[in-house]
Amino acid sequence: MSRIEQELRREIEPVIDGLGFYLVELKASELKDRFHAVVTIYREAGVDLDACAEIHRTILPRIELWRDARDVHLQVSSPGLDRTLKHQREYAIFAGKRIRVLLSSSKEWVSGVLRGSDEDSCTIETADGIRRVAFAEIRKAKLDDFWEER
Repeated sequence: MSRIEQELRREIEPVIDGLGFYLVELKASELKDRFHAVVTIYREAGVDLDACAEIHRTILPRIELWRDARDVHLQVSSPGLDRTLKHQREYAIFAGKRIRVLLSSSKEWVSGVLRGSDEDSCTIETADGIRRVAFAEIRKAKLDDFWEER
């Protein structure tokens, strides 16, 4: 994460948390005289267009003040149904959701419900039982809520 992304995270994450959302991912860059930020948010009840608009309206003025700029491009979105997990903190955010994990030592996906995580690994409830998977062994992990039984 770049320095500017770290600083922006410190500015907006408490606000997003206060509104009942998790900040899943943040990308920020400055191109010419324009500041660009892409914010991905999540909450258990779901993220719809109104939720994205609420976050946008709330954090845009804060970013403008922080950057001392009016030319800020801000995009707010949900993680999507089949999001690829990119950071270890996402395993805690998405606990209880269906997940697919591709291990470094295998060509097959391990599927199940993500039950939790700690500093080194995550726990997945598969059809065969509970399985603890070290983050170092994960080549790729994706949310699999598309197939979730509702």
